[in-house]
Order: sequence, then C-alpha cells, then structure tokens
Amino acid sequence: MNLTPNLQPSALVGEMPRTGKPKKKETIKLGWPGFCPRQPRLVLPIFDDSGSVSVPGGGDSVGNRYEEAQLAFEALQKWCSCGKCLAGVLHFDTPSGDVNPGKLRSPTFQRHLARGLQIPRFAAGSSILGPSLIRAEQIAANFPKHEVRLVVLTDWQLFDIDNILEQLRGNRARHRAER
Repeated sequence: MNLTPNLQPSALVGEMPRTGKPKKKETIKLGWPGFCPRQPRLVLPIFDDSGSVSVPGGGDSVGNRYEEAQLAFEALQKWCSCGKCLAGVLHFDTPSGDVNPGKLRSPTFQRHLARGLQIPRFAAGSSILGPSLIRAEQIAANFPKHEVRLVVLTDWQLFDIDNILEQLRGNRARHRAER
C-alpha cells in the first residue's frame, strides 16, 4: 500500500484557494418553513472557511454550504409574513465578509446577504471559532426582542474546540451545543 502525502496549499495570508469546478444552480427544493414565530427571529450562520473545509479534499470542497444557505434564506424570505425576522452572516476569519443583520423581506438586504454567502476575499482560513462567537453574542445583545438562531457551519476541526464547547455548554439556557 502506497500512501502518498497530499500537501494542501497554504492559505494563512492572501485569498483562499478556489476550486476549479464550475458551479451549477442547485435543484434542492426546501419544504415549507412554517409560520413566523411569535417572537421575531434572527438567523445568524457562522461559516468556517478553513482549509479542512474549503480546499479540494476538504469537508465542503465544492462550496455547497453557501448555495444551500442561500436557498434556506430565500425560503424564509418567501414565507415571512411578519416582516420582523432578521438574518445576518458571520465568517470565522474576517469581519470583511460579514453581513450585519437586516430584514429578510427587504430586497436590498437580500443583495447584501448574497454577497456574504461566499468565501470572503483575503480570508485567512483559520480554524478558530472564538472571535466569531463573541461577535455573534454582541449582535444578539443588540437584538434583545429576537430569538437568535446561531448556525455554525464547520467540520469542528478547531484549534479552540475545548474552550468553545465549554463556553456553549456553560449557558444551556441560551445555547445548545451539538457535535
């Protein structure tokens, strides 16, 4: 048996490597998301753009997580009738790709949201969730009337995994940590 090592390109400085596959429009059909909740909701995904996820051979080397998130946001926008539900986007590496929360029903906001649903330019590709989680908690504090749904899209190969899981488990009333 011959095990040839496969070296991944470094992505600590500069842009993340992009896969060469052309993207095609997804054909996933999502079901009805339900009625708007009584308490307005803020959906906040945090995307991991590290090498273990993004590069060829990584956990999501074709980058479908962004297209799938876009489809989910489009479904929520279509069915939101209260006009109070919000969404935003955070990334592990850099705030330059983040999208501050806005109303799902707003066509202008949907364009901003679409720009956040991709690997940000000059993403460092780190595997550290802590700073993004702190940012998410700051955002949640600014929207006290909203129920915040934090969705972490990662392979959980994190450098700060022990600290993060302890932090999430430490406040069960606000977080549900699943691995």
